[in-house]
Amino acid sequence: MRTAALLALCLALAGCSTQTGRGSRLLPWNWFAPDRATQLEQQQQRTGEAEKQVLRGAQEDVRATGHALAGAEPSRAVDTAKSFNAKADAKLGQALGSLTAEQDGKLLALVLQLTSELAEERAAGAAELRRRDSREAAQSAALAEAREREAALTAKLVESDGKYQAQAEQARRWKFWIFAIVGGWIGLQVLAGLSRFFPNLAPVSHLAGSIAAPAVQAAYNRVTTTVGRAIADAEKAGQGVADTIRGYLDGPMDAEDQGVIHQKYKTAPRT
Repeated sequence: MRTAALLALCLALAGCSTQTGRGSRLLPWNWFAPDRATQLEQQQQRTGEAEKQVLRGAQEDVRATGHALAGAEPSRAVDTAKSFNAKADAKLGQALGSLTAEQDGKLLALVLQLTSELAEERAAGAAELRRRDSREAAQSAALAEAREREAALTAKLVESDGKYQAQAEQARRWKFWIFAIVGGWIGLQVLAGLSRFFPNLAPVSHLAGSIAAPAVQAAYNRVTTTVGRAIADAEKAGQGVADTIRGYLDGPMDAEDQGVIHQKYKTAPRT
């Protein structure tokens, strides 16, 4: 039982006895192996942050559009644009959180500059708009790069999962045969013990001994054969000598051992 427990522990440490493991970091050959699942999870978080930055820029554009529409001449088209813009602003605020008063004030100031009658104000607004466009272009590029990295890590995770599944299947086969051998060995030992109380199971005892401890069984066979032949040879010198030998053996040996020696005695050569 101790052997079986040790084997189970070794399999668990190797990451072979569970479906979720990628290999135990306790094993030296896994110390420097990349953890694709963790890498992908971290990259997904970075991609999410990049997406949030792009969406935040869109939210600011929607709010600025609302400020611009507020100063437009009333018309059916303007009213429709205001309605849809207000819905988009509310939805983005629900998803990303509301803009601060400072952010809203800066957007209003930018719209006023861009729509001003003064050329200097319009030029300052255009310069600020270019800076915003440059920043948002960098955010869009960062998002595209993050998505490419995420796709690459996903492909690597699929590949590593395929290798892991193949290794796990091989480990499951090893584990089956290891536990089958250990369980069979324990079962044979139990049957061998029962044969002491049930003589009809003596052939099973012999089989168990041959499988579980072939060296011990071979030595036992040699001893019983030698004793059986020694009694047969002693009868040549006289029945009294043979009876004396039997008297010495009957005490320490049980009925099963005596039966085995008796079979060796009967098959011993008499010439």
